[in-house]
Amino acid sequence: MSSPGGHLEPDSIKHLLQAIWGGHRWPQPRPHRVRIDYGEVVQRHCSRCGRDFIGVISSGECHAVLISVFSFFQLDAEVTERWLNEPCPGNRLLGDDEARERRTLELKITQRLSH
Repeated sequence: MSSPGGHLEPDSIKHLLQAIWGGHRWPQPRPHRVRIDYGEVVQRHCSRCGRDFIGVISSGECHAVLISVFSFFQLDAEVTERWLNEPCPGNRLLGDDEARERRTLELKITQRLSH
């Protein structure tokens, strides 16, 4: 169960490692692993709804994000909370485009670890 800000118990990051979670489907069998300024993260993109998530390996903290080539843009706590707790809607939602504009923090990728 998550709390405000998207923090999950460390075991909960395992959801991002599974092939399917909450109806989300990841096109890659293994998550992308990258390093950002404060640690290693796993990144997942759902091929059904287009939502993107990262999980911080050291803390178990998960966030809804917008992805660019060199950064993740963390989305605000309300978007993260909603996306982490509701099942995959099965397709891309118009409201999600507005949610992607609610960026709070840029997390620069410092090293790509795997694909």
